[in-house]
Amino acid sequence: MGMKRLIFLVFLLISFSLFGGYAYFSRYPVLHPDEGLSFVISDLENITLNVWKISEEDFLKAVFDPESFNFSLLEITRPIYSKKFSSEEWKEFSFPLKDRGFYFATLVSNEGTVFRRVIDRSLFIVTDLEAIYFSDSEKLRLHVFDSDGDFVEGAEVLLFEDSKLIDRVFTGKDGVVSITKHFDTFYIRYGDSRFFGGVYFSGGGLEREKLFFVTDRPIYKPSDTVHFRGQIFSFEEGLYKAFEKTKVTVSIFDTKKNEVYRSEFETDELGGFSGSMKLPDTASVGLYKVNVDHGGRRYYEYFLVEEYRKPEYKVEIETDKDVYISGEVVNYLVRVKYFNGQPVAKAQVAYYVRAFPEEGSGYLVYRGTDFTDEEGNLRLGVKTEEGFQGSYRLEVIVTDESQRQIEETRSVKVYADNVLISPLDRYVSTSPGKQVRVKVKVTDLSGNPLNGLLTTSSEDSTSTVAVENGEAIVTFTPKEPKSYRIELSFGKANTHFYVYAYCGAGTSSEFVINPATNTVKPGDELSVQILAPGKVMGVLGIVSNRVYDTIPVSFTGSVNLRVRIPKDIPEKNLFISFVGLDDNGRIYKLERLNVLLDTNFTTMKILFDKDQYEPGEMAQITIESNVDRVCLFLVDEAIYAMVGAEPPVLENFLYPYMNYPRTRGGFPHYWRLYVSRNSFRNKLASLPEEKTFADFKQNALPSKLNVREYFPDTALWIPSLKLHNGTARVSFKVPDSITSFRATAYGFSKDRFSQTESEMVVSKKFYLMPHLPSFLRESDVIKISATVFNRTSKTLPVQLTVELPENIELLEGSSSRHFLMEANSSHTETWTVKAVSASEGSFVKFVAVGEDLNDAVSMRLPVERFAFEREFYRIMLLDGKETLEIPGQFISSRIRFLDSIVPLVEDSLKRLIDFPYGCVEQTMSRFFPAVVAASAGIEVENLEEIIQRGLFKLYSYQHNDGGWGWFRFGESDDFMTCYVMEGLYFTMKAGYDVAESVLQRGIEYLRKHPSAYGSYVLDLYGVNHEPFKPESEADLVFLSLSSKEALKQLMNYVVQDEQKAYLNVYSNNPLISEIQLNSVFLRALAKWKEFPELERKVTNYLLLKKDSAFWTSTKDTSFVILALLEAMPEYASTTLKVINSENTFELKPGEERSLVPGSLTVSGKGIVEVEVVYIEVPKEAVSEGLEIKREFYKRYELLIEENKMIVDAFVPIGRGYVPRSIHPVEKEQTEELYILPYKYWKKTIEYRGVPLEINGAEVKIKGETYTFFRIETFNGLILVFFRNEALIYDTEKNTITRYLDVTDAGFMRSGPVFLMKGFVLVGDEKIPVPEDVTGLSCTMDEILLRGENKTYWYRNGEFVDLPFVARRVFFWDGKKLVAENIRFSGSSKTLRNRVFEVVFDVGDVKIELGDIIKTVVRVKGDGNYLIVEDFIPSCAQVLSNYREKGIEENKFSYSWYSSWNAWYSGREIRTDRVALFARYLYGNSFDYVWRATAEGVFHLLPARVYPMYSRGLYAHTDPDVLFIGADFIDGRDDQP
Repeated sequence: MGMKRLIFLVFLLISFSLFGGYAYFSRYPVLHPDEGLSFVISDLENITLNVWKISEEDFLKAVFDPESFNFSLLEITRPIYSKKFSSEEWKEFSFPLKDRGFYFATLVSNEGTVFRRVIDRSLFIVTDLEAIYFSDSEKLRLHVFDSDGDFVEGAEVLLFEDSKLIDRVFTGKDGVVSITKHFDTFYIRYGDSRFFGGVYFSGGGLEREKLFFVTDRPIYKPSDTVHFRGQIFSFEEGLYKAFEKTKVTVSIFDTKKNEVYRSEFETDELGGFSGSMKLPDTASVGLYKVNVDHGGRRYYEYFLVEEYRKPEYKVEIETDKDVYISGEVVNYLVRVKYFNGQPVAKAQVAYYVRAFPEEGSGYLVYRGTDFTDEEGNLRLGVKTEEGFQGSYRLEVIVTDESQRQIEETRSVKVYADNVLISPLDRYVSTSPGKQVRVKVKVTDLSGNPLNGLLTTSSEDSTSTVAVENGEAIVTFTPKEPKSYRIELSFGKANTHFYVYAYCGAGTSSEFVINPATNTVKPGDELSVQILAPGKVMGVLGIVSNRVYDTIPVSFTGSVNLRVRIPKDIPEKNLFISFVGLDDNGRIYKLERLNVLLDTNFTTMKILFDKDQYEPGEMAQITIESNVDRVCLFLVDEAIYAMVGAEPPVLENFLYPYMNYPRTRGGFPHYWRLYVSRNSFRNKLASLPEEKTFADFKQNALPSKLNVREYFPDTALWIPSLKLHNGTARVSFKVPDSITSFRATAYGFSKDRFSQTESEMVVSKKFYLMPHLPSFLRESDVIKISATVFNRTSKTLPVQLTVELPENIELLEGSSSRHFLMEANSSHTETWTVKAVSASEGSFVKFVAVGEDLNDAVSMRLPVERFAFEREFYRIMLLDGKETLEIPGQFISSRIRFLDSIVPLVEDSLKRLIDFPYGCVEQTMSRFFPAVVAASAGIEVENLEEIIQRGLFKLYSYQHNDGGWGWFRFGESDDFMTCYVMEGLYFTMKAGYDVAESVLQRGIEYLRKHPSAYGSYVLDLYGVNHEPFKPESEADLVFLSLSSKEALKQLMNYVVQDEQKAYLNVYSNNPLISEIQLNSVFLRALAKWKEFPELERKVTNYLLLKKDSAFWTSTKDTSFVILALLEAMPEYASTTLKVINSENTFELKPGEERSLVPGSLTVSGKGIVEVEVVYIEVPKEAVSEGLEIKREFYKRYELLIEENKMIVDAFVPIGRGYVPRSIHPVEKEQTEELYILPYKYWKKTIEYRGVPLEINGAEVKIKGETYTFFRIETFNGLILVFFRNEALIYDTEKNTITRYLDVTDAGFMRSGPVFLMKGFVLVGDEKIPVPEDVTGLSCTMDEILLRGENKTYWYRNGEFVDLPFVARRVFFWDGKKLVAENIRFSGSSKTLRNRVFEVVFDVGDVKIELGDIIKTVVRVKGDGNYLIVEDFIPSCAQVLSNYREKGIEENKFSYSWYSSWNAWYSGREIRTDRVALFARYLYGNSFDYVWRATAEGVFHLLPARVYPMYSRGLYAHTDPDVLFIGADFIDGRDDQP
């Protein structure tokens, strides 16, 4: 039965098991005489089977045009058979159809009533013919035979494609016909017999031409250059040979299938070509697709773009063997080595050993922390559990001196016993009541056969089967239509197989194909024996990437065949595939052969002139081979270790190993005969053909990425190097990386090819490695260090010196350290330094000297100000005199006198281009005005790069509906889409290529979402659309760009004086500002030239609105620049007289001078710009319409031993409570009730004689119904809490007391407790509560109040903060917590639906070196399009893909791609800060996780929040100081 049919039946059974009974036609609709028409009924009564015999004409019409065929015309005639059936359980019925011909059948409920319903209908054909086919992409071989097993010669075969007749062929000898035309359905006529079926052509076939395509490495970062080389081959005389000179087109598509590169190449005389593409820094991450078009063929390749950090060292895990028996000890060896081969001594290794049984979830069995020895090794021994079968996996997290981490895993197989039980079939299909026989092999782990008893068990039975010479036959007869799991055990070993009793039987495990050998050569003749338990007829296919031959077979018991191995096979594997029938049903069997090919590959050598190089040396490579050209590249070994990919093997590409054939072989499918229009079958029939994992994995790139960045990735790339007399030499400068490089070379000639690899090690006998942060901030105190490596064979006296710049001060000790180093050892020295003052150009230099050996490294270490930069800015359209005051303590100042706006535009453009963030609007605002400015003749530096960066980012940010939002995620926005599409139009107009697919999707979005701005943009593209009717004055502004009439209507909203004018128009869209609307208005005025004086005044208005390099925001600045470039006003000017404090000077147009603090008076005529940048040292929090708070939480890993898993507990830094252990506990069973809504439906629960009638969220007590939030009982009292109210029912007194204005309520031992606005009521005592209290978590003895992210414990008259929240607390004594639904204060995961006991220690929560910290920033207030900037400590390594562990999480999870699931719009990680973007404040907290990589005292600027597109809202937190490491904490209690 076909896969789709099986899916349908299983789906049908599952569906009706949930929703009711069912009936359907089962088995195949092509029947043989006396075979039963089968159908299934379950849990239905009076189902009528109707059967009609129909004509061949009606049959073919119904098959090929079911949508228009009127089946009711068949149903109104008298059926040849009609009978009612019923069944309360699954039962299969059968009605025999004896005569050959065509039939139509229905299953109907309520036959003869107005409620008649056709449940299923199908066409049937009764025939004595059968067909089997094999196909590849080029041909199909069809075999036709009759029920006696005789192959039919001379049968007419009609071929159809999309229901149209395309050809007519006839079977030849052995009933076979070979067809090269593609078709999907065939119809056979042979005498009075007919047959019908559908086929598929596979993707396989002879590849007469191949393209070998290689990139210099498998992964790139945005801003890298991708180098590629292609080589075309053609298949000639059984071998692949180099192509001739030709032309190819290479196209590269980004992750959203937008074309970002296209180029045509003329190949060399061997069909080779090469090129490169520079990725901008805005390139989206993910899988990029390469299309290479040649001669009507298209080839596909891929490469990965990712923001990775390259590792500096690698971790390897070895075991003493690969397979273990339960109870044995697995001996792990963890090796940590730098890529130059040197060991990483004293690396910290956190390790986790997990067990993964064959069935069920994995669990933790062992964990710990240790350090590598001097050889970089760590040895672990772990004893496996007795009787365990599955795998053990060691997971390690390693950190070196730099504290950056690398992860690695290693799995081993564990068997329960020295026994291997192998069912030949793991999945067996049959029907209820039909026995299956499965052959089972039983051997030891070395493959030696065993004897004994095999125990088998299913749901309700256990039996034993004799094992003789390692083999046994297991029989099983299913009773019901479902899946069965058959357990097999021998000694301690066990396994299982499944029986699916939904359909016909599959291949018997007693059917065997025995080739004389599994290794053959092209042209060999192979003897093949086929064994079967009975009569068999079918076809033996000789297949691989194509169908080589098919052999019809009909025999009983056994048959011996001679199979010819094809001479021209280019694959290294051939398959013997059998498709046929026996008494049990269909047979499918596949055997794999190894083919020994004599390929045209020759040898090649890569020879380096030295075994090892030092950084900066000249290296010479010699290539020796008898080929003509070589492609040579050297890539850092760290890249291959990080990604897990190797350079492709050319020989295996041309002459591949095959795990499975790429052909199809089987029986025809019959989906066209299932004609029930309401059936699920019709949907399933439209599914694409089935794919296996193997189809996808060849295109998948490995996903594991590590976390370190270090020096060049590709050291050398030469795509085509000619050899002379078999030799070529290349000299190049060795990079400064201390690592190893993999050298890969591919050799090409007309008919000879080669490939080889070698290694270039870059190291020194004596060298040092600094460990520095990326930056410091003023007043930071930090421990910096450097490691010296002595790889000589002698002890060395070493002097290690650090040379600091003037702005970094050494706090203690000497800058030079002296020590002795043993041979082959490493040594690390540490200095405590302080950042005294800011400087971008500060460098730290380390110098190591050991006798006559030395090494020196200089690294940039910028120091940032502990201050915010502020700007005082004024622009004056001067015609007279004006005075203002210049602020003091500035870091830069200037006054500039202009007679043109061009300098203003240039400055603003530069600031736009350098703006650090990149949402859709900011990306558009960077390059849109730059394009227009360049078109207007203004020089824009690096314009090509700006445009490429912008286009790449816009491509990746386009949504599936064709629109753009503010960020990549979230809804599309009409304005943003219009803005982008307008910018792309002018980009095209300036002569730059824009992806057609992007434009088409954008235009389609604009057509579906009409707007005034969109109407103008569609006009730009020349797209016909309905005229947009303005709904507001703002609509008129955008329409004025394409309508003079709209411009005239806007005159009613103009406000003006002698100098300036503006539109008094506003928009409800927060993205559209007054400045923006007036900028569009100025563009319309400049376009239509109707109001020149007004145009000048609006220009003045916009200039006077400039309050820095920007006009309010990047978007407003972009719109103003666009307007000014179109208006391009001119201003008259004179000489400017300036009096600044005591200084007096004059400026001519175009001149500028610096200023001093104090008064400034200017007089003259022209444009005057004053710009002063000063610093502001933040000292306390600021709140102007918004509130912001920053908190730090330290991670503790807690082991739940009972569940064998780890959870993350993030608790606040400072004095408090340290979580130490966690265990699940059972709830104490009492008579008391605790009921939440929807726990019960229509259930009555009695408490102390009082019935509580509960239905969902409603409870009925004493005739009154309440909608409740919670019901609790205690000591005879019933508490019902609902919205803002609570009632207490006293079961003894039979009284009800109501309490109003209640936020929450509960019980303590003393009685009810009520939380009200601002206080908690305990008895008669009112206790004021903190503002953020949201509920009660009281125990019987302690008052606990639930806050947003903490619990308040009322103790000795004051509240103590506890680092957790819980829905229900059962016990708390100051150290031990027993509660349900616990969430630690800084954690995002809640330990749901379980009760846990957590033990705390009272003490300091301190940050130590290597700790994982979470920063949480909470924002409150109203605002939209907000930026939150949090300034990270200089020691932080932000873990951008950290996954917090809850009770459902695993420790390791690798993926280069993770979906965005935060409530806010986006996040960008910069060197010194994390920026987060929120369109609206749906939530109020932002968080990120970082690792402390250095000890010291670190000063953090306040976190701040402000809107991007408006003024007036702003907030920042207090500044913070973090103390990290024991030397700096020392019991301090002033952590934030």
